[in-house]
Amino acid sequence: MYQTPILQRQQQALAAARAERLEREQMEAREQVERERSNAEARKRYLDGLDAKRAEERAAAEAKLEAQIAPERASLMREWLAQDATRTEGQFNSHAWPQLRLSVIEQRERAAAEALKASLRASGRYQF
Repeated sequence: MYQTPILQRQQQALAAARAERLEREQMEAREQVERERSNAEARKRYLDGLDAKRAEERAAAEAKLEAQIAPERASLMREWLAQDATRTEGQFNSHAWPQLRLSVIEQRERAAAEALKASLRASGRYQF
């Protein structure tokens, strides 16, 4: 079929525009993939840092708690070891202390709650 030169130029221009648009869309798609990869990496770095910060804060809080209950731990260990001469400090640390630790922490929390109640009662603004 015969095409006029004008029709040929129009079709060539359309084909060139399609090719250009396709190339632009492919480039935009590649850029979008790269942005998403970069965002995912940045998010992972942020979350890793956040996890590390939280772990550090937990470790610091745990160390602070251990330092606070150290006197009670020493007292309980002496009592526990005195009850049976065959017991060792290692046995205390592995068997008795985990349960006693929870008990000590619970007692401290209860005492703190009672102190708060007493403080609020003393202020006269709250009734319990």
